[in-house]
Amino acid sequence: MTTDRPRSRLVAIAPPYLAGGPPDYQTVLHTLRREHGWHITTHAHGVQAVSPCSRAKIHEARWSSTRPALTMGAENADGRLLWHAAISRHTPAEFVLPAVTALATALCDDPHGPDGPLVGTSTVDFARWSPEDGWAVTYSSDSYEIHDPPDSLATFVLRRPSPGENANPRTQTPGYSLYGGPEGSPHSWTAEFSPGAPPTVVAAMYRAVADPEPLVRRAADVPPHHWPHATTTALASPSPALTIAAALRTTPPASGPPTVRPAAAPTQPTARHPAAEPKDTHILSVSEHIAAIEPAVHGIQQACAAWDAVNGSYCDDSGNIVDTDSWNQGIVARDLAAWQHYQTILLHAAGFLLQVGRAVQTDPPDPRLTFSTRALAEAYLASLRTIDDLTSRTHELEHPLAEEIAAEVWHEMNQWAAHAPVLVQAYHRSVEAEPGQAVRPRDAATTRTTSDPPASARAAVARPEAASLLCPTRRTP
Repeated sequence: MTTDRPRSRLVAIAPPYLAGGPPDYQTVLHTLRREHGWHITTHAHGVQAVSPCSRAKIHEARWSSTRPALTMGAENADGRLLWHAAISRHTPAEFVLPAVTALATALCDDPHGPDGPLVGTSTVDFARWSPEDGWAVTYSSDSYEIHDPPDSLATFVLRRPSPGENANPRTQTPGYSLYGGPEGSPHSWTAEFSPGAPPTVVAAMYRAVADPEPLVRRAADVPPHHWPHATTTALASPSPALTIAAALRTTPPASGPPTVRPAAAPTQPTARHPAAEPKDTHILSVSEHIAAIEPAVHGIQQACAAWDAVNGSYCDDSGNIVDTDSWNQGIVARDLAAWQHYQTILLHAAGFLLQVGRAVQTDPPDPRLTFSTRALAEAYLASLRTIDDLTSRTHELEHPLAEEIAAEVWHEMNQWAAHAPVLVQAYHRSVEAEPGQAVRPRDAATTRTTSDPPASARAAVARPEAASLLCPTRRTP
């Protein structure tokens, strides 16, 4: 395959099993809740979705790097596990969503039918499985059958269980397996189903993997090992320089702390819709951004410290949680306390990253500053995507609670608490190192309007490469 490495940030990548990218399993679980009535809970080991009949469960191990990223299964009326599936990290969410949707649909339509999710018959019938379009049977025996695409960079394996073998679905050798990615790639992925898994669920995932339709990813999210094997097409996107320059314009700070109020259909101008803002706006200086972000970061750190001080009281000597209800309540309280401060950070993040990131640039680049700048930029963008997803895809009568938003962006809040002080301290050092320039030129422009933008904003619009200031180490491919 030829490789067309794009210059745009967004690319369409084919075949889809090479797309990689951060798996959006949160969207998968929220789809089950929204469209199929599943119940979602957050606990010590991750997030769990339970079907309305309480017989099927899907678990996302959000805070574990050793377990499968997603597991699913179903139980009989006595609580015995009928079948089990384990999906590894780096598996595209576009493959997982059809499988869980097929499971939810089967539970409603025919849960006890021949292929129903509440049967668990450990029979893998090779005769009913034909290769998907473009794929072919590359191996067949009494026990195994393998389907491969032409490039052999993905595989579907069927295995017929032997009589008398281990029948524990969690430890049983898989009856159905899907693999994707070049050999040796750390971003390869696997999806394994026990022999008793519903064929409809497995087939839904197999069809998604074999679908030749490209997937859309940020160029930076495509695994480096996959580029040589993939065909990519650059997708048009708005000028990032214009987006960044617009983000610098915010309304004058209010007397109280600024807040972010997500809404499904905003009617008032917000920072995410700069074109709709009043013409008389205030260009915040770098010192004003820092003055807002420093106490907000400190507030997040305090929320974490307060929780760490009592976390151990809910566990026994082995670290196992013994008071689950109190532990869960404490987690929610911690998240909400941090979220109150993170709202301020979201209002100032774009200007902070652009102005402070530019002020602390060194020659040669400081690796620590480069890493922190990139971590903050990615956390900011991830937060916006998460909030947008929660507020725009939920039913109007099911608007997300603050607790839910806070839980979903907890990792991003932690990133800002850890990395923002690095840039703030570097900025203060750069100012102290320049005698007579305690107020830098960009600090002097604090009352201009949009009709008279500061030189820094004009320069950002005039130079598209200014967008790279958010991620100084990422060069345009």
